[in-house]
Amino acid sequence: MVEFRFLNEADRLVAHFYIVEDAEDQRSAQRIAARRAESASEQETRGWVELDRCCTRVQSLRRTLLGEWRLSAWASDDDGPEADGTLLTSRACSLVAAGADL
Repeated sequence: MVEFRFLNEADRLVAHFYIVEDAEDQRSAQRIAARRAESASEQETRGWVELDRCCTRVQSLRRTLLGEWRLSAWASDDDGPEADGTLLTSRACSLVAAGADL
């Protein structure tokens, strides 16, 4: 899952999340998500506002054997090539569906 942030017309920080399946690593997940985010429909959705590429974060989203979704700790461009695998609560999954307004 890749998060991109931007300031909307009201100068509020907004986050959009993109689920990327089968990415080889965090960098490839970011590239795939960025291509989606730059599509005409996505740009129109956010009012043609540019994404803040300096504020990109990546998490692994995995399903347990019991069917629960787990998220790794956030990894940003400054965190190195891979996240540390720490799990967060499933509450964060609701952010994926809703597109968190921070």
